[in-house]
Amino acid sequence: MIAETEHAATTSLPQEAGASYKPTSLTWYPGDEWKGDVARMMMYMYLRYPTQCLPNNVAVGSASYSPFGDMPDIFLEWNAEDPVAAHELVRNDVLQGMQGNRNPFIDNPYLATLIWNGPQAEDTWDLQNLSTGVSYTYSEKIKLYPTVTTDYVNVVYPNGNTFQYVIYNQMGQKIMSGKTTDKIDVSGYSSGMYYIILESNNHYNSYKIIKQ
Repeated sequence: MIAETEHAATTSLPQEAGASYKPTSLTWYPGDEWKGDVARMMMYMYLRYPTQCLPNNVAVGSASYSPFGDMPDIFLEWNAEDPVAAHELVRNDVLQGMQGNRNPFIDNPYLATLIWNGPQAEDTWDLQNLSTGVSYTYSEKIKLYPTVTTDYVNVVYPNGNTFQYVIYNQMGQKIMSGKTTDKIDVSGYSSGMYYIILESNNHYNSYKIIKQ
């Protein structure tokens, strides 16, 4: 649907509220019923093809929510405003059967909030209550290095806390989760890009790493 124009649309609505339309010859609003679908598709495509499918090349507007500046605000807003529908869940199951991969943002839209901030999307896995039940906040004190590695990545936090972590591959598949106080072993993974989400004491950080 996005491919019909050069850019995604702004949030202004037509006279028939909620319908899809083209505000200009170069912009397009998919409609209230489909805007969340589009947002989650773009998030997955960026996860799967990080250099070929840049969201900032698709959507109009700022990317102020993201600490990385790589996810347009409008997609994060659409993800929160238009919850996952039944047809998205069915499509995710069908594609998994055909291709072996799922869109993690359909399984849990809150993953986008964890990675890029912005409005709080639905948390179907109850990630906000993994520890004390308090919503997470981003912390610059949590460090992970090196981001290019062959075996381990180290986790550093001043208080030496235990971290819960989740690792996703480029296909959007959750491949590992666990706890650590200092390092995560990635030596058994194939070469490529992976995404790690760390959480401790209601602080979270997300990282991209390269496994050589």
